[in-house]
Amino acid sequence: MTQSENIKEMLAALADAQAELPTMPKSSQAYGYKYTDLDTIVQTIRPILHKHGLAYIQSVGGSDGCFTLSTRLFHKSGQYIEDTATIPAITGAKNNAAQLLGMGITYMRRYALCAMLGITSDEDVDANVPQGNAPQVSAQQKAGKAQTKQGAQQPAPAKPQFQPKGGDTTPEEKARIRELLSARYENGSAVFSKEEMNLYSSYRKDMTAAELIAFIENALRNRRADAPELEAADSVSKEAESGASEAFDRQPPAFEQKEIF
Repeated sequence: MTQSENIKEMLAALADAQAELPTMPKSSQAYGYKYTDLDTIVQTIRPILHKHGLAYIQSVGGSDGCFTLSTRLFHKSGQYIEDTATIPAITGAKNNAAQLLGMGITYMRRYALCAMLGITSDEDVDANVPQGNAPQVSAQQKAGKAQTKQGAQQPAPAKPQFQPKGGDTTPEEKARIRELLSARYENGSAVFSKEEMNLYSSYRKDMTAAELIAFIENALRNRRADAPELEAADSVSKEAESGASEAFDRQPPAFEQKEIF
């Protein structure tokens, strides 16, 4: 993340704006979870930001097939903070290259803007089932006795296992990914946000561990070329240095391709 020499006025204005930002309505739904689309986010935050002298700019850059999105939040005083994220490469047989790139831009614009403002746009799918509603096991079931023929609760069908491309990630590869995603700037702030880590986990379905590690290394190199975590790339082969954390062996969130086009 980069910033102007002084951001005191901007941070004060941002704190006031955050106090007024409402909970975003999760009115759109796809792939089993609800989220707030980009149009709703923009329409909600823009008047509040304007009230406190704040605004933002998002621009696309990059080359050689690797595109990035830069998000700058600035104050009327000229003070600003800015960060850049790699745009995910989405594949699909039903769309052309321009449409696929547009989908990736929209997806990253939403996540980057929410991360910059400290708001959420996705529902917490890890907490969908309240603990009090969990199925109860009777004493007879615990003792191994037969269930009654009527009213017996049937176990939920097992979810299909997520099959990462190229097979399971090795412990060495997982360690390498954890090392990269834990990278920090010199001021101690994290290079990768939680939203980006979740996003990168979705790539494991279509990337081998080696391809994924190379992708994250490139993203880190674009943000902090002197990161000590990159030194390992000179002494370890691509296959050995690629890896994923435990999240990369679980079913990742899918891209919301219906947002544009």
